[in-house]
Amino acid sequence: MSGRKADETEQHFRQRNAQLQQRSEQVQEKQKFYDEQKKRQTKLAADVERSQEAKEHLGKKIEDAHNQWTSKRIWATTRMKNVGQLNQDIGDIKLTSHQTAHANRQQQRNNMSLDDEIDNRSRQQQQVRRK
Repeated sequence: MSGRKADETEQHFRQRNAQLQQRSEQVQEKQKFYDEQKKRQTKLAADVERSQEAKEHLGKKIEDAHNQWTSKRIWATTRMKNVGQLNQDIGDIKLTSHQTAHANRQQQRNNMSLDDEIDNRSRQQQQVRRK
């Protein structure tokens, strides 16, 4: 009986040893899977962080480009208003110049008429005196 008991105990130890070996292999496989997943998660987290930084950088570039475009649009609008005002001023100056020239010509005609009238009266008076 003790031989049989020793055989059963040995068989029981072998079974336990096999079970422990199997559990140890399962734990190692799970640890390997966990390590791979942790490594993958770390890489993905780094990728997400880089993507977020790139997104923020692009957002700033987009905002800068928009601000530049808005600034140039305001500048162009202001210049167009200035050009319009300058064209109006040029038109006003031309009109004033034309009116002044017309008034001067009119004044010269009036002066010439007065001079002619004075000359005519003067001649008439001289003719009257000669008689």
